[in-house]
Amino acid sequence: MLGAEAETIALAADYARRTFPAWRIAGYHHGYLADEAANATAVDAVNAAHPDVLLVGMETRSKNSGSSGTCRISVCRSAWASGDCSITGRAM
Repeated sequence: MLGAEAETIALAADYARRTFPAWRIAGYHHGYLADEAANATAVDAVNAAHPDVLLVGMETRSKNSGSSGTCRISVCRSAWASGDCSITGRAM
């Protein structure tokens, strides 16, 4: 799970764990990525987790402190994005 403020994404992950107990939540990260390095770090963590599904909710790039808004995910089977985040990568 990627997006929102730190407290909000933590609550969303907790909700998902309680609502969908069969899901294995591989991780979550807030969506306020200050620059391209922070964006790359978050994307690397997603790729390392090898998720089957990635849920992304990001605000507009202008509110996201300079991150390009492009998530280059290479190992995800399916990604659902909302807001101003485009996801690129190869299909599995």
